[in-house]
Amino acid sequence: MAFVGTGEEETGKILSTFEFLARHLRSMEGLSLDIVSVQGACSLFRHTELFPAPAGLRCKGAKSLSVAAAPGMKTANWRSGVLLPAALRCPPWTDVYDVVCHLEGGSASWPDDVDAIARVKASFYLQLSAMLEQKHSITAVPTPQYLYISVNGFVFRMSIAHAYELTLLERKTEETQSIGMATPETTTATTAAANAVATTPRYTELQRHTVALPLHTGHMHSVGQQFPAFSMACRLAKRWVACQLLSRYFNDETVELLVARVFVHPGAFKPPGCGVSGLLRFLSLLVNFNWSGQPLIVNIASELNNESLDQLAASFQSRREHLPSMVIFTPSDHNSCWTTHKPPPPLVLRRAQMLAQQAIGVLEGQIGVPAPSLDQQICFRPSYDDYHVLIHLRVHQLPHRYQSLSAAQALEVDADDMGSGGPVLQLPVAGFDPVNLYLDQLEAAYGHVALFFYDRYGGRTIGVVWTGKSAEQLTFKISTANGFTPVPSNTPKKGKKSKQTDPGMVKDAVVFNKDAALDDFRILGSGLVKRVEILGE
Repeated sequence: MAFVGTGEEETGKILSTFEFLARHLRSMEGLSLDIVSVQGACSLFRHTELFPAPAGLRCKGAKSLSVAAAPGMKTANWRSGVLLPAALRCPPWTDVYDVVCHLEGGSASWPDDVDAIARVKASFYLQLSAMLEQKHSITAVPTPQYLYISVNGFVFRMSIAHAYELTLLERKTEETQSIGMATPETTTATTAAANAVATTPRYTELQRHTVALPLHTGHMHSVGQQFPAFSMACRLAKRWVACQLLSRYFNDETVELLVARVFVHPGAFKPPGCGVSGLLRFLSLLVNFNWSGQPLIVNIASELNNESLDQLAASFQSRREHLPSMVIFTPSDHNSCWTTHKPPPPLVLRRAQMLAQQAIGVLEGQIGVPAPSLDQQICFRPSYDDYHVLIHLRVHQLPHRYQSLSAAQALEVDADDMGSGGPVLQLPVAGFDPVNLYLDQLEAAYGHVALFFYDRYGGRTIGVVWTGKSAEQLTFKISTANGFTPVPSNTPKKGKKSKQTDPGMVKDAVVFNKDAALDDFRILGSGLVKRVEILGE
């Protein structure tokens, strides 16, 4: 079964299920603190989700999938009916939809310690999960950080937002800095906010998921309500970004803001009237905007007045050397750090611009071509010629295998992934992507010498590009020891004069060991990696 359509039908089903859940949560009685509101905080609630999980693939008949009928699942020992992925086959992708819950009560109702607040949240998750199962027969699985709720086969991941927790974390950071002490969580300043308050990773993550993303969701939803073509343009842009193996460097929020820019600020043109027009404008913006010289300001609903716009431009100029290659300001994000989070490095941005320029030429060349001769996928197909190494993956270990660009590849796996009914399934394997976990390991170990490119929507190949440091001889340091091997002391240092007595010699030098790295690619991906192919230096 190949999946066709725009995804609007599935999105409507999931949103109806969410409204059903939200009504039950808000009307829940007997909780220690009443639930005031429940907000969506992911692309599904912005109507820009590329592949809303279809119920037939996620689990045959929602809650009626038997363990035996699911080739990629097995029952967990610690909880009856909760499934874990099997070793030989990864189950098809099941999305986890993030929602943020706000509780009643001010700071007086909460403890004055961030760790105590975390325990109160965990206790609330336990209480709420028991009540959902007892009163409404809704499956809910609590964890220390989240509450996973399965309704009609759709999985929602609920987190509690409380502004006082952010205040305490910020206060704790300031106190630590004032006495010059280090905490277990190393205090860092967000790169894009060099003049902003220093934050810990814990603060950044909490601020992003409980404040920034719900605000972004509201903004994008309002843009979609104003411009009917926005949703389709976003999904086409996300598909193009993923097909060019740029998924790791352009997150959903970044793509949505770029597309929103061409609708909210169309310039001398009218806003795009269809998805393809929106895709063309998105590609043109990516290519022609002066990313190094000015910030991209998306003034949604004209919330920023002229004075605020001038202040943002001045702030950008004064902090340019501390800011990333791509800077996007919005009414709710004046530091370009909460929404876009991890912008692409300069090398990746230049590659994206080059690919976008080529895609524009292809799309414009197809204008006026008769439909029977039109190749609609040509600008989405990736080229692997520019990569140094290709890591080929085993198809049955890819949870997104049915989302492949090629319909033939999607058809290969559909029959094996469908169940045939059976006992009630409490909680499916949700949000599990071994390829993403593998890429996290690769970047942690070799991100200083290589860039990794992958299509998260059914890609079967990871592209690897060695950076300049992989070809340099460096003086041995603990910070650069990973992946490097010593060089004999009598080896001349390439391109640089040694500071030793003999200018042709270098002491304590190390060079990147590519052969060992390639072996690590295979070892880290054992069971997932099919083969590693070397294309060139």
